Amino acid sequence: MRLPLLVGIIVFLLPLTSFAQRITGSVVDSTGMALPGATVMLLQAEDSVLANFVLADKEGSFKMYGIKPNSYILQTSFIGYAKNEKIITVEEGQKVIDMEPIVLRPEDVSLDQVNIEGETTPILFNKDTVEYNADAFGVQQGEVVEDLLRKLPGVKVDEEGNVEAQGRQVNKVLVDGKEFFTNDPKLATKNLPADAVKKVQVFDEKSDQEEVTGVDDGQVNQTINLELKEDKKKGAFGTLEAGYGTDERYQLKGNINRFSPNLQISALGLGNNVNEDGFSVSEYIDFMGGLSSFMDGSGGVTLEIGPKNAIPIAGYNDGGISTTQAGGLNANFDLGKKTRLTTSYFHTGISRRQEQISSREQVLGEDFFLSENEYFQTNQFYNNSLRASLRFRGDSISRFRMNATAAWRNGENFDTTMTRTFGAENNLENSTDRLIEADRNSTDLQLDASYLTRIKKKGRTISIRGNVSSSVNNQLSNLNSLNSLFPQGVETTDTLQQEQTSVGDNLTFGGKIEYTEPLAGTKHIMRAVYEVSNYNENQDQEFFDLYPERIFNTALSNNFRKDYLYQRGGLSYTYNGEKATFQAGLNGQNSTLQGLLFSFDDTIQQNFNVLLPSMRYNYRFGQGKRLGLNYNASFDEPSIRQLQPVVDNRNPFSIYQGNPNLKPEYTHNLRGDFVYFDQFSFTKFFTYFNLAYVQNPIVESTEIDSLFRQFRTPVNVDNALRGNLNANFGTPIRPLKIEINIGNRLSLNRGINFINQQENVVNRITNQVSLGIENRKKKVWDGEIGAKLGVNLANYSEATELNRSFFNQEYFGRFRINFLENWRFRTNFNYTIYAGGNFGERVDVPLLRASLSRQIFNKKITLEVEAFDILNQNKQIERRAELNFIQDSQNLTLTRYFMFKVSYAIGNGKRKGGVFIDKR
Repeated sequence: MRLPLLVGIIVFLLPLTSFAQRITGSVVDSTGMALPGATVMLLQAEDSVLANFVLADKEGSFKMYGIKPNSYILQTSFIGYAKNEKIITVEEGQKVIDMEPIVLRPEDVSLDQVNIEGETTPILFNKDTVEYNADAFGVQQGEVVEDLLRKLPGVKVDEEGNVEAQGRQVNKVLVDGKEFFTNDPKLATKNLPADAVKKVQVFDEKSDQEEVTGVDDGQVNQTINLELKEDKKKGAFGTLEAGYGTDERYQLKGNINRFSPNLQISALGLGNNVNEDGFSVSEYIDFMGGLSSFMDGSGGVTLEIGPKNAIPIAGYNDGGISTTQAGGLNANFDLGKKTRLTTSYFHTGISRRQEQISSREQVLGEDFFLSENEYFQTNQFYNNSLRASLRFRGDSISRFRMNATAAWRNGENFDTTMTRTFGAENNLENSTDRLIEADRNSTDLQLDASYLTRIKKKGRTISIRGNVSSSVNNQLSNLNSLNSLFPQGVETTDTLQQEQTSVGDNLTFGGKIEYTEPLAGTKHIMRAVYEVSNYNENQDQEFFDLYPERIFNTALSNNFRKDYLYQRGGLSYTYNGEKATFQAGLNGQNSTLQGLLFSFDDTIQQNFNVLLPSMRYNYRFGQGKRLGLNYNASFDEPSIRQLQPVVDNRNPFSIYQGNPNLKPEYTHNLRGDFVYFDQFSFTKFFTYFNLAYVQNPIVESTEIDSLFRQFRTPVNVDNALRGNLNANFGTPIRPLKIEINIGNRLSLNRGINFINQQENVVNRITNQVSLGIENRKKKVWDGEIGAKLGVNLANYSEATELNRSFFNQEYFGRFRINFLENWRFRTNFNYTIYAGGNFGERVDVPLLRASLSRQIFNKKITLEVEAFDILNQNKQIERRAELNFIQDSQNLTLTRYFMFKVSYAIGNGKRKGGVFIDKR
């Protein structure tokens, strides 16, 4: 798709508007003083439908554009003042209506008694909280909270369902101020019905420390609270959905909720084979990633769920086809006015099939060599987790919190891999055909508790925290590998058959005590802190060679113990002003690292003393405008695998050996953000950056022999640099009834690798610019079109033949329309162009999805026909650059299917009154 075509689509989708009619005026009190932020609403006189609204600016003035000829009610409100209503008529051909100043008079009640109904105010700003009235943004029966959030100014939801609000990632979603399945936001946003929500409140949740002391402690926890409608707090509500389609595709989903003032119970479940999770899958990624890492043990193709240290060059997606079953129960109990108990249980079962064909170019001095890989993998993962949290809030002077978690997991994996390695003249040098079957199970237990109390005067507090956690991991795998070498074109073959067992356990416990003392009121605070943590890990590996007979392999088997103890203490000063906060501190840390290598009767002993400075500055320019800068240093010890000096030759062509002389990494982190959200114009600008300078980073040094066999070991290098910058700008263009959003994402990574003892400095940069245009009139239809254009660079100081520079493109569009009262049509289109050049031919992937639905029986039942990948062109392409290779892969993915769905709304499905936005 070329740019002129994109421009043509934009022009086609822009609504035909009139630039003629507008209303101007101002809002003042009885003394003539301006009332900035007053809400001015224009309602159609015949049905009270909201045609327009605006917030008065800093001078109390307002302007409304694009007003059609009609009779209206002009309603003006401000907290603490009585509403003012005027009947106005906009005549045909009338260009401008200049209103006399609108005078609001105080209500005969105190400010604390003022109650402004949510239905009459689309958006409110209260200090650090932005509050949206859900009904004002075109909520439809059958939509979930995620659909509602996409419509809110200042809120962004990406394709995976991750939510950003005012430029920051949302990591907690509350329901009526209470936790919903702990801290997994997607369980709420992807499952709760949108029409159950009365208000959406966005704010930075305060820590217990900040609540008691009144001092900003720098902890930022962007949170969304979903306030439910009154009728949803009595009785049960929820949705049930079932669908079946071609190729035996199916989808089942449901949730039911029953809330009362003192009890909140929710149950949800899902099952499908169309790659929809409906929740975060971090447990699956961590568990299967660890399972794959143990099995592979190579520098070749690893069975990662996603790239860890890589910068994706274009279009990374997990790929594969998954079948998922999940269900859970959440219950919140108010045990009194001050005590709350939150409990949840969740079960996850995922079966995934993956296939991949990849080509990798790998650095070798100033040259490179090529490897081609095919793999087929199936795995199953089962997770059960039980969580409980008890919280006590003793008025405003004390807090107690205790959290407990128990989880047990097991997984199975079947993997076949075929790898071929070619030399510089494209001669076959070695090959591996490998089959791995593995079973793993783990148990995790965690408990932490904290107590915080104020001592006599405000700002003087003491807090104590303790934590303990334990985990046990067991794994059994069988490896069958046929390995061939081709020196001078003559094949030599070796067979490797092994049984591999691994038993690991770790225990962590620690505590922290913190004291704060006000120096002058609560604006100046000194903080003293001491903490200690101890981490013990044991790993016992036993390898048995099975061919020609079962023999214990002493060279690969090992029993290793790692003990890591650190003590940290220090002082910090905090200034807490009305607009600015500043904090500076210095901690000293003593770390002791011990490793016991029982099989070799060897000991690792390291001791470190470091200083860890920190500094933080925040400034609030006004409502919705702030600047933040944060610096801190961190100290990270090597992993147990990196320290073990044991040869791991499970892949004979990629042998790994740990290094007991590794030093911990010392990292300087600098973060900053700037937020500008104008409540009067809805113009927004968010930017965030993170820069990390690492001393003694751990990288792998690789030796490659003449037959392209690799010998890898971790080493420390001098430094590394990582950084990213995200910026987003959005503003409405009211005459055109559209909103534009422009974004930029920049990532950089500078590192060092060693190939055959030759140092290679690698610089990787990606930059993506995005443009989105959407309509502002959401009641009848909602649409967005845009593009993402990116440039990618990967430069090597020595292996310049591997340097890459190319351009990626993605064009997208989404459209939803409600028609004939009960019908809805949706479509999404993505057109991705994967660059060719060094990666071979260019790949174009058009992905078109659409659905048509109708609501019946008083909107309680929804019938829907859905089509996925209508053009049957879906592909999953992964192109990535790491420190010593670049790789091009194509993965198995879900392709075209059609599905028929039926959903049923539990509880009252009718909308009761309210005001609806016809134009934001």
